[in-house]
Amino acid sequence: MIVCPSISSSSQMSNRIHQISQGNCTLTMAIHVDRFIPLKQFRRQVDDLLRELKKVPTDSQTSEILYPGELAFGARTVRERRGIDIPVTTCRRVAALASELGLGKCYTEESGCDGES
Repeated sequence: MIVCPSISSSSQMSNRIHQISQGNCTLTMAIHVDRFIPLKQFRRQVDDLLRELKKVPTDSQTSEILYPGELAFGARTVRERRGIDIPVTTCRRVAALASELGLGKCYTEESGCDGES
């Protein structure tokens, strides 16, 4: 789902952001975007839109503007790099089950889980 101004050719990006903030916008779902606009151009326009959204001033209670999926993508990136923290009790249960199934010993240095119950 992409906000319609991102794929239209109307006005400047700042006007698009203004339209969105004023509630004057349409949502469009495109399955084969390249049937409407060259994919490279579409991606560039979406990138431009996201850059402009990030520039929107925030109030004192908001640290930054996030677009849909951004928070989850950031969490995934961190988890892929650092791993996922698992409570020690859960780690020990998994380690015990792995041992019971003959899958070997489970150990993570950070959690201190050594597979011992």
